[in-house]
Amino acid sequence: LVQKLQNEQQEHVIENFERRKDYTSVIQEEEVVNNVRFREREKINQQISEIGNIMEEIGLHVSLQEESFKRIDDLMNQNEKLMDSGVYILKKGIESISNNRANMFKFFGFWIILVLIFWFFRR
Repeated sequence: LVQKLQNEQQEHVIENFERRKDYTSVIQEEEVVNNVRFREREKINQQISEIGNIMEEIGLHVSLQEESFKRIDDLMNQNEKLMDSGVYILKKGIESISNNRANMFKFFGFWIILVLIFWFFRR
């Protein structure tokens, strides 16, 4: 009977030892899985952070391009105004030259007619 009880105790101890062994192996596997999950989460967080930084840089470049386009538009508008004023000044100059030419013809015509009149009266 004592032998039987000792055998049962040994079996019980072995059984408990096996359970503890299984339990520790399960815990170790869970720790490994948790560590892998943690590393994967860290990688994903890092990638999301990198994507956020890239998006910020893209936003910065887009705003710089917008400013460049606004400056180009302003320069084009200014250039158009300058071209219009230049064309106006050229037209005004051509009109002035045309008027001066007509006035010069009138001036010389008047003096030629005056010289002819004096020449006819002298004769």
